[in-house]
Amino acid sequence: MNTFFKNIFAIGLMSSLVIGCNDEKKAAQMPPQKIPVVKVMQQDVPIYNEMVGQVYGLKDIPIRARVDGFLEKIAFDEGSTVKEGQLLYEIDDQPFLADVSAQKSKLAEAKTLLVNAKNELDRYKPLAEMNAVSKSDLDAAQANYDASIASVDAAKANLRSSEINLGYCTIYSPIKGIIGKTEAREGEYVGKDPNPVILNTVSDISNIRVQFFLSENEYLRIAEKYSKAQRDSTEGAEVKKIAVELYLSNGNLFNQKGLLDFIDRNIDSPLNLLTPNLARLIALGGFRRLAPKVNQFLKDPRTQKVYSFQAMYAGVSPQQALAIYAVIAYMDSVNGVFFPKGGMHAVPRALAGAAEKHGVVFKYNTTVTSLERSNGRATAVITDDGQRIPCDVVVLNPDLPVAWQDLLGGQPRSVKRLKYSPSCVTLLVGSNKSYDHLAHHNIHFGKSWDGVFDELIKKKTLMSDPSILVTVPSKDDPDLAPAGKSSYYVLFPTPNLSAKIDWKVTAPKYRDEMIRALEARGYTGFGEGIEVEQLTTPLDWQNQGMEQGAPFASAHTFFQTGPFRPRNLAKGYENIVFAGSGTQPGVGVPMVLISGRLAAERIVGPVK
Repeated sequence: MNTFFKNIFAIGLMSSLVIGCNDEKKAAQMPPQKIPVVKVMQQDVPIYNEMVGQVYGLKDIPIRARVDGFLEKIAFDEGSTVKEGQLLYEIDDQPFLADVSAQKSKLAEAKTLLVNAKNELDRYKPLAEMNAVSKSDLDAAQANYDASIASVDAAKANLRSSEINLGYCTIYSPIKGIIGKTEAREGEYVGKDPNPVILNTVSDISNIRVQFFLSENEYLRIAEKYSKAQRDSTEGAEVKKIAVELYLSNGNLFNQKGLLDFIDRNIDSPLNLLTPNLARLIALGGFRRLAPKVNQFLKDPRTQKVYSFQAMYAGVSPQQALAIYAVIAYMDSVNGVFFPKGGMHAVPRALAGAAEKHGVVFKYNTTVTSLERSNGRATAVITDDGQRIPCDVVVLNPDLPVAWQDLLGGQPRSVKRLKYSPSCVTLLVGSNKSYDHLAHHNIHFGKSWDGVFDELIKKKTLMSDPSILVTVPSKDDPDLAPAGKSSYYVLFPTPNLSAKIDWKVTAPKYRDEMIRALEARGYTGFGEGIEVEQLTTPLDWQNQGMEQGAPFASAHTFFQTGPFRPRNLAKGYENIVFAGSGTQPGVGVPMVLISGRLAAERIVGPVK
């Protein structure tokens, strides 16, 4: 060992001795420290995810005022349990009692006139046989008698309507459940216009639902576990679900566990569909054909049509549509069909108004001509007036082929091979004609059923005996037409532009055929009553950006449904998202609205 290292060793030894001496002094002064000991155990530890949710009852039934009037009585305690059929509200019934009395008087008057008319007819009949009165006098007496019968029937109907409105003055609970906070107080005026006022909500909490949102990563992780169903489960057998626990607002754990389910979510792979609900859906025949499945339960051909024609909304015939689309008829029958005051345009106006309140700026009548892209990201949009708008994210709403071709530079193979729905011709009409027998939403089925779908989809020809949709918006919203006038929306299904139909030549003739078909089905004088109209053909749909002139976008065939439908993320781009009917979940106003929310979730995470 050389001298240098010896010196270092000596210094180190001296230091140790000094420190050691100091520690000995401290040890003499302080007791030994207690060292905590933890026993290490190997075991599986569950990983929990906590999400904030909103609790709903199994049924949440809104209580509405169905007549106008002053609220006279509230017959419950807010937050209490109410029984089915229990009185909840009373509306001042004096005006309705008076109306019932008036209608009873009118009925009595009509019955008196009927007796007089019958006596007059009975007197004229023998006189006419003796040629004592003219045949025209007898005919007049007969017409007066027939009119009196109709007047009695009308008076009875008016009385029944008045009695129904009187009954609406007392509002009863439709179910047993918990009633919430009343939205109107005694003495307030409530009514059914512009929309039926929701006075309260009764919730059946025998079972509860909790709605919460997952990020995509959370969903994918949970879905892997969720998809491990019982391998040996037979058709219709219950499949294992993931249990969840509910913590109440006070921090206490609810004494019942729940089961996890998924709705209206972003889907990136068909594997995401592997849930217990899928197993049950398969067991119920959800992936069989719609028409045969409906016919299995409904035997009347007319009823079969009522519960299967909705397949046209999905772009396929009832014979080829998946039975899962019976859910459309179910929702129509159970939840009803809603119409926004002001027409469908009121929906985007309301959405835009809400967005503007949060600082969103809309540029109307502005066309985006191109996108600037760099390293797999869109960096800016360029408008037709040369304006450059930098962007973090781009949401594209045009039909997917148009979005790809015009803005993203060519269509992927998955978009090119899409099959498209049939198209339609629509006729918007402002008319001086009205028809008492019409509802807001009317479907007129042709006698031919299977044959016309074969014409439409396979042969790609115009339907020889079409089923017709006629909507009368002014029926429930008179403001959508001038006083004394009516507005009509008429839809005839047609092939898309893959058919060899020259709509520049065909459109005027087909418009006349539509009028004749309507008049043959009870719309007497429909053509004569038209004051203003607008015809839209498949060619017009194409000019509006719909591929193949198909306003219902790509058809909902098996391999274009659910997870097989084009994703809402643009392949090859990090920040370009799709919305609209061409992407998930699909066609229809509710679906398109959901697509908007799913697009938002791609950008900002779960939307609550």
